[in-house]
Amino acid sequence: MWWLAGLAALLLFAFPYAERTRNASERPRLLQGMALVDTGSLAIDGPGARGLATGPDVARDPLRGRLYPNKPPGAGLVAAAAYAGARGLAAATGEPLTLRRYTWWARLLAGVLPTLLLCGWLARRFAPELGARRMWLALGLYALATPAFAYAHLLYGHQLTACLLTLGAALVVDGCRADRPLRAALGGGLAGAAVGVEYSAAFAGPALAVFVLSWARRGRWRAAVGALVGAAGPLTLLGLYHASVYGGPLRTGYHHVIDPTFAAKHGEGFLGLVAPSWAAFHTHLLASEGGLLWWAPLAPLALAGLWDMSRGTGDSALRSHARVQLAMFLALVLACASLNFEGGWRVGPRYLVAVLPALALGWGRALAWVSEHPLRVGLFVALMTWSLVINGLAGDLWPHLDLTNIHQPVSEVLLPLWRAGRTPYTPAGVGITGALIAGLLGLLILLRPGPRAAAIAAGLGVAAGLGLVAATALFAPHPRGAANLAYIERVWEPPPDGAAVSAILEPLSR
Repeated sequence: MWWLAGLAALLLFAFPYAERTRNASERPRLLQGMALVDTGSLAIDGPGARGLATGPDVARDPLRGRLYPNKPPGAGLVAAAAYAGARGLAAATGEPLTLRRYTWWARLLAGVLPTLLLCGWLARRFAPELGARRMWLALGLYALATPAFAYAHLLYGHQLTACLLTLGAALVVDGCRADRPLRAALGGGLAGAAVGVEYSAAFAGPALAVFVLSWARRGRWRAAVGALVGAAGPLTLLGLYHASVYGGPLRTGYHHVIDPTFAAKHGEGFLGLVAPSWAAFHTHLLASEGGLLWWAPLAPLALAGLWDMSRGTGDSALRSHARVQLAMFLALVLACASLNFEGGWRVGPRYLVAVLPALALGWGRALAWVSEHPLRVGLFVALMTWSLVINGLAGDLWPHLDLTNIHQPVSEVLLPLWRAGRTPYTPAGVGITGALIAGLLGLLILLRPGPRAAAIAAGLGVAAGLGLVAATALFAPHPRGAANLAYIERVWEPPPDGAAVSAILEPLSR
């Protein structure tokens, strides 16, 4: 519980918010939450919008001409719960509800809390088999040193999807192995609900279905039926939403987007999913702007750990979990390599965030290989330091990276903001440097380098990792990089004279 509390403190320490950015992925979900509570409708135009711009991530209902988020409604439902709670608290205290305060609550329920729930559950489930210290180090790496940290600060739905999909898959695996239908049904329901938050979670479905069917052939048919029935519930509700809004259960918001550029992209192949290409593979895995190997360079170590577990002798539960998690991860990688669009504003490969928890399980096994070997410790700590610093800077300072005019986000955006002393909304306006140091020290304590040589190697690894961060300045900046940074500084919150003015959200009458 102490480690979970420390993780919560680091996730909640900073609130990076700038109202004038009009984050296109967050705004329609926020509007949908308000509209549902105040008007009883999921449409985000009309009175429910309160004059706020919807942004480009919206679709038009072909039946009535109303506007909706072009994404599934799951995150909007969570936003509605956040709005209702924030509005009730504001009424109790006599303070007006602002868009900034509502955004904080929505990010709390859809980002921070799912991350903490996921980490706590994974620790409880796998620590007995992999070791408590190793598992918490693996979870610390996942939550602080991957893009999961940035998306825990946003209402993108990625962390909510990751929580639902990972917990659902794990419950299905355990439920089928033990032939416990209710557990399998709960797992199927959670995994199905993940698709109601992000359509991309559906690409993980075949891997889970293969596992369920393979265990049904072993006689676990009750659990298999439970998993299928559980998944059918939220998927049926999602189909009914599509039918009500877009005229058919398989018609999605992506079929009816109003932005011409988005419409052209989604019109190719299956909603933008085309044949795998090297360009897409490079964008999501290798590119210095947003590739996985830049934002989580220890991912190959985790995948090696998953592969090792999946090849284990006997018929252990760990082997089943590793196989399912590895298959889901690879399925999403294949899907990303087949997309004809990059992902807009993002920190790292945002479409892989739903399956990043698989890395935590892989690290839980692979950390045993780091052991006390000085060279391995030094290399591991160097990459860990790099990952924690760049993801910490992005998540705490500016998780709205628009890579259109950026070659290297660390050197062109994050380090300049940090050097200028830019501070988001934090307790008493304290800078984020202390939080980064606390996170790094926590991971080093869990690593426990051991003998003197390994401890020295760890120290050198920290220095090397910081050197790698500084070395990003060697990248040639984008020609419009300075203008992009100037825009960020222009909309930055809070300004030097305190909190900025935020739009007041008066309740509407139905």
